Amino acid sequence: MSGTPRVASALVIGALSLIYLPDIGHGFLRDDFRWIRAARVERVSDVRRIFAENVGFYRPVVTASFAVNRTLFGLRPFPYALTNFGLLLVCMWLMVRLGSLIGLTPSFALVAAALWALNFHGVNMALLWISGRTALLLCVFALAALAAFLRGRQWWAAVWCLLAMLSKEEAVVLPVVLMCWKWYSSDDRRLPVLIEAGTRTLPAVGAVALYVVLRAWSGAFGPMDAPEYYRFTFAPADVARNAAEYIDRACTLVILAILLTLAIVRRRPALPSGERRVVQLSMLWLVSGFALTLFLPIRSSLYALFPSIGSCLAGAMVLQAFHRGAPARVRGVVITLLVLAFALVPVYWSRNERWVTPADLSHRVVADLQAIGGSFPHGSRLLAIDDESEGLLGVFDGLFADAVTLYVDRDTTGQLVDSKATMPVDRDIVRLRLRGDSLVAEQR
Repeated sequence: MSGTPRVASALVIGALSLIYLPDIGHGFLRDDFRWIRAARVERVSDVRRIFAENVGFYRPVVTASFAVNRTLFGLRPFPYALTNFGLLLVCMWLMVRLGSLIGLTPSFALVAAALWALNFHGVNMALLWISGRTALLLCVFALAALAAFLRGRQWWAAVWCLLAMLSKEEAVVLPVVLMCWKWYSSDDRRLPVLIEAGTRTLPAVGAVALYVVLRAWSGAFGPMDAPEYYRFTFAPADVARNAAEYIDRACTLVILAILLTLAIVRRRPALPSGERRVVQLSMLWLVSGFALTLFLPIRSSLYALFPSIGSCLAGAMVLQAFHRGAPARVRGVVITLLVLAFALVPVYWSRNERWVTPADLSHRVVADLQAIGGSFPHGSRLLAIDDESEGLLGVFDGLFADAVTLYVDRDTTGQLVDSKATMPVDRDIVRLRLRGDSLVAEQR
């Protein structure tokens, strides 16, 4: 890379560090407790267990990454969160590498990575909620798969595809994306070329078959037996709402960058046929990335992280075409966008707050939980009573029992109930409530 992209890379990483490093790793939340509990590795057989069992989902690579964190750092949340931040930087590096393979200059490959990382949607969730690592690992391995495939290394592409699928389910679309990219990027798109592309994709298809076998072996839920909020819905209103929201979350920043450039340059970009194909294939990545989540009744900004790689690559290719016609003006637009990233840091911080506040509460509550658990006999039953305004549900969701196992001991059981629920009368139960920001045991 020339000096300019290096300076720009440092500035983008500096902006991301300013936006996220003060806010990450304040505490564990919700699914984090289950991942960390499942990641316990005390003997060799536990490694096999990680790949043979499930946490509802079948994402053993994610569990394995938590196992490494737990072995190295225990129950300190900041190193876990720093791992997520590192994965974000790896994704950006891979996007830059992939950009060079599809015709982007180093500068505009960096623009693609910056548009992706500075998106208001999805990235904060992936960094501030440690369980958001699932989407980051999916992105890392998906980018590595396409880069390897474009270099003619189809067996390595298959390995990366398998690791992506073992991180998050959306990766099952990758063999189709790889085949289409190989076939459609060629000037010759006759049937023999399509057959050749399909043949080169066979190792990745084999990875899908292996994934299906491993998933079935683990007993993880599938489309038919998933919880209701993870079962596909084809209701037109739901699908239309999902499509509108995901277009916003995956494309708005890219569209704004293109519109701003168009307003300043005042001429349409001229894209040669090869670049037009890259834009179209990048949009295929975008659409394919939503192939599963578009039909789920539950919506999440995290679902936009993987597909938005496609919109950012396409947007960067369009901006590069603008640059050929008016380099000085487009350079000014890029500099303006970078300055805006720093100027909008307070806006990013305000959006982070929805994750920081419960994480701070989690940090205090689990310390109290550990102290309370140590004052009662092993095997006690801890009943946490949540008032709607007090936030225990926001910290633990339904995983208070996992937190008790982690912070007290394996023999002590825990349950989180609503204050309006009928309370058990067992005198051996230790009732816990929030008082201010502290978790306290009620007098027995």
